[in-house]
Amino acid sequence: MEEDRAEQMNGTGNRDEAAWLAALMEKDRLGHTSRLIRGLIHNINGPLHNLSMLGEMLTNGQEQLDTFFEEAWTRAGDDCAALRTKQRDRLQRLMQQIAVLSEMLQDFSIVHEMLIGTSDVDITFALDKLAKAFRSDLFFKHRVEVRLQLEENLPPVHIPGRALVPALMHLIRNALLALTGVEEKRITIESSREGPLIRISIRDTGIGFDPLRVEELCQLFYSGWPREVLESDDLESHFGFGLFAVRTLLKPYGVRLSLAREGAESVALLEIFLPEQS
Repeated sequence: MEEDRAEQMNGTGNRDEAAWLAALMEKDRLGHTSRLIRGLIHNINGPLHNLSMLGEMLTNGQEQLDTFFEEAWTRAGDDCAALRTKQRDRLQRLMQQIAVLSEMLQDFSIVHEMLIGTSDVDITFALDKLAKAFRSDLFFKHRVEVRLQLEENLPPVHIPGRALVPALMHLIRNALLALTGVEEKRITIESSREGPLIRISIRDTGIGFDPLRVEELCQLFYSGWPREVLESDDLESHFGFGLFAVRTLLKPYGVRLSLAREGAESVALLEIFLPEQS
């Protein structure tokens, strides 16, 4: 009886642990969306402010045009031409701002759909959209050099977006955080195919890490970030969840995660095995 009870309790414990882990992953996925929204709000303010100013200028310009045509005999032809030129320029700038805003919202929408999606992922497309979405982060947008070296025409990987995209976002965010306080701020995002493997690497010129502690860094609730780096992030407390989440999300699909130092760069590498062709 005691053995049966112990076995039953062990089974219940395993189920509880699985449920807790699933809840953590779900909350983490929602957290990614929250960060995107915060960045989006910051970036929308600029175009909206410009749109407001341009709208006001267009209104004033139109009033001047109306006045001119009402009192045409008091105006010279050159004045009318100047007003029309200014009005045309304002309309062009207005359309440019609308295009910027529209593209920003479209990129955000695509990333959000991938975050919750269950379909296969086009790696090149996903990495390109993630790089654009991360520009909503003001540090990323204004202070970091970003290089994209993405191989075209890679086959879709049979990993749902809700697993792969949050993992990629954790790796990019870690690279960003590592750039805090260093002079050279560069991230290189690469994708390539080598035989049966698709490789995705996130390189950064940040503070680095101890290669002998890689396994510790991937453990749940272990954080190796220095205090000055943690204090620089006013949005998130880093409890040591990111790399653990990457491995946990991608392990069911046979993806290998490795971390290495190559010269002055830290490299997070994902190796995705392609299914054998029948």
